[in-house]
Amino acid sequence: MIASIAIVFGIGEILARVFSPAPRSQDLPRSPAGYDSLNLPELTKLTELARANALGRHRGVLYRTNSRGIRAPEIPRDAPPGTVRIGITGDSVTVGWGVEEEDTYARQLEDILNRESSGPRFEVLNFGLAGINAEVAMRRLKKLDAFYRPDLLVYGFTPNDIEGPGYEYLSTPGDRSQARFSNLSPVDSPSRLYNILTPLMRSIRESYWPSRHSVLAERVHNFLDNPAAWRDFLRSLDQLKKLGDHRNRCVQILIHTQIMHLGLLHPYAPIYDKVGQAARELGFGVTETLSNYRFRSERTLWVGDFDPHPNRDGHRILAQALADDLLALPDRCFTP
Repeated sequence: MIASIAIVFGIGEILARVFSPAPRSQDLPRSPAGYDSLNLPELTKLTELARANALGRHRGVLYRTNSRGIRAPEIPRDAPPGTVRIGITGDSVTVGWGVEEEDTYARQLEDILNRESSGPRFEVLNFGLAGINAEVAMRRLKKLDAFYRPDLLVYGFTPNDIEGPGYEYLSTPGDRSQARFSNLSPVDSPSRLYNILTPLMRSIRESYWPSRHSVLAERVHNFLDNPAAWRDFLRSLDQLKKLGDHRNRCVQILIHTQIMHLGLLHPYAPIYDKVGQAARELGFGVTETLSNYRFRSERTLWVGDFDPHPNRDGHRILAQALADDLLALPDRCFTP
């Protein structure tokens, strides 16, 4: 019996090494030519990240904003003739936490659309800002929409966007820190099979038996069992619908997958399903990305060893999934 078990695990180890490449090292952050980011100030506060003409470092990379306070070079108020302008709002994932400006999914989306589309040219504006919830994201979108007047709107959704007046905190900062460290701790066994199976088992555990007072369980509670927090979130979606209806524009929701527990189950799947259903009921298009990430080596997509924000490759997955769905929209969505 022992020999049989050893043979089974030995075969599993061989298959794991054949079909699952070892995690590769992260690329070093790059800075655009003309900037010595090492000598720039560190930007940490929300007010610093949102101000006009900011220039500094944030999470190890160059961070700059234009005169309207968005992470981009100066952009004319009017889009070039024949160009479809897309405006994307969202939080830290959208703005590109820890990745260079050209690696954000907004910038990669622009490249993909212009490469794969045989129709008009596309211009994608990144209205994202780290540290904001859905309500603030909509207020920011409304302000920037009045100036840049995009032809199509995208909202990049992350589960912490529900944090607002009705949100219920079930854990202390210490509880959340401990649970977060447990979920983000690396799996560095010499056995490739063990490295693959451990995240799968974690995904099952966190789906059915989440860590006590974990942020994950807290978010699921607020989406599924806290009507007050859900109503606050729906009000933000209503504001987004009004912005879309204002000029008869199409609206797309991009659901950011939390790049953790990418095994058989994902603890946030019920949240993604509920948000997607609510968005469709309002007439929005929905881009779900969980299937694009499932069974991938999650740590190869993280921006840092203990930071599960997407790196350049993680943003590429979001950009491609969104591009595929946008290019399938009816022609009326691309009328400048």
